[in-house]
Amino acid sequence: MTLPRRDLVRIFFRSFLIQGLWTVQRVQNLGYLYSLWPVFRRLYPKREDRAYVGRFHAGYFSTHPYASGILIGVVAGLETDLAEGRGPKRDAILTARSAMSGPLSALGESFFWGTWLPFCAVFCWVLNGSAIRSTGWTIVLFVGLFNLPHLWVRSVGLWLGYRWKTEVVPHLVLFRVQKMLPYLAVGGMALAVWQAASIASGEMTVVQGLLWTVFFWGTLRLGVRPSFVALAVAGLSMAFAWGKTLL
Repeated sequence: MTLPRRDLVRIFFRSFLIQGLWTVQRVQNLGYLYSLWPVFRRLYPKREDRAYVGRFHAGYFSTHPYASGILIGVVAGLETDLAEGRGPKRDAILTARSAMSGPLSALGESFFWGTWLPFCAVFCWVLNGSAIRSTGWTIVLFVGLFNLPHLWVRSVGLWLGYRWKTEVVPHLVLFRVQKMLPYLAVGGMALAVWQAASIASGEMTVVQGLLWTVFFWGTLRLGVRPSFVALAVAGLSMAFAWGKTLL
């Protein structure tokens, strides 16, 4: 049995509400169940059967909301196989769900909120100061640019998870997201340095800008947290400014 495409579309739109209601004990489980419910309605016409299956999935659930479509797709595919009598037992489904939720959460945190979000912010900041010069259009560009990969991961991840089930991991590895993170981080640093140089009106030369970029890249390669680097640079800049004023 294959789920109709309209059911997958319903799951996709429902997944946007996965954080609609949190609980202290089980975090996103209610939003997860709401997203998965079209599958249960398709597989189990009787209300008591749906309630029975839903209780198994009502336990603790937490992952990155942008990557939740992958997990929901995996569970939907496994539940479809189980309903046909050829898939793993439900305990194995819940175990696979728990095993995948942590790595997907870490990947979503590091890419979307740790790297892609600041890169988009810096990129739009530079455009606002050089090309667009309109705060309204800059905000629209930022929202669109940031959400493009999010929507792609949420939709394509749902389909890949449903199609490949627990074998989806090797297919996700092919996208090499982890290798993109350093390049995005360095690109954001370089854009920030160039924008700072333009704001300084010539007080920072091109060579100095390159040196700052190399410095940020080196600290990133050494494993220093970017937040620590930012605080250190801000502190040294304020100390230098106060020193010039006093002297």
